[in-house]
Amino acid sequence: DLTLFKTIESQSSEDDRRDVFTRAGTSLFAENPFGHGGRLHLDGEWNARSVDVPDLDDESDVELRVERFSHAWGGDRLDAVGWEAGRFQQTGMSEFGVLDGVERVVRTRAGHRFGASLGFLPEPDEEYQTGQDLQLAGFYEWVLDESEQLSAAAGYQKSFHDGATDRDLVVARFQRLPNEGWTVFCTTWIDVYT
Repeated sequence: DLTLFKTIESQSSEDDRRDVFTRAGTSLFAENPFGHGGRLHLDGEWNARSVDVPDLDDESDVELRVERFSHAWGGDRLDAVGWEAGRFQQTGMSEFGVLDGVERVVRTRAGHRFGASLGFLPEPDEEYQTGQDLQLAGFYEWVLDESEQLSAAAGYQKSFHDGATDRDLVVARFQRLPNEGWTVFCTTWIDVYT
C-alpha cells in the first residue's frame, strides 16, 4: 500500500497569477481479501488543477483516474488456470494493453500457456474513458522447458469501435533468456485498421 500526495503551487507577483496542481494516488495489493482466495489490485490517482488569471476566465479541473482495479484467481504454481476481471494490463499477451473485462490463461503441464480475453479497451488519454472499443483476443505461448529460457508466442486481437469493425492486431514474440550470455527479445506487430 503506497499513498502519494503532492501539491505544486506557483504564483506571480506581477499580475496576480496563481496556478495550483494537487495529485494524490494509491496502489493497493491484497491477497485473499474476501476469504475465498485470489488477489485484489488497485492503482488510482486524483488530480486537481486550479488556475487564477486576472482579467480572463479562471480554470479548474478535477479528475479521478483508475489505472487498475481488478481481482485475479489462480494462475500460480498451485492452480494452472488463471482468471482476472476488472481493469488490468493483460497478462497473457501484455502487448494487447489495458482491458476492462475478463481474461483466462491456462498453463499446460509442459509449461506452455494459452488464453483469451474479452472486454473494452480504455482510451489512452488522461481520462481513461471506456465503453467504445470492444476487443476479443487470444494467444498461445510455447516454452522449450520449465526454465522458460527459450519461448515464442503469437496472439490475435480484434477490436470494434462503436460496434463497427475497427482493428486487427497480430503479435509475434520470441525471447531467449539464458542464465549466462546474451539475452534476445524480438517482437513483431502487424496492425491493420479498417
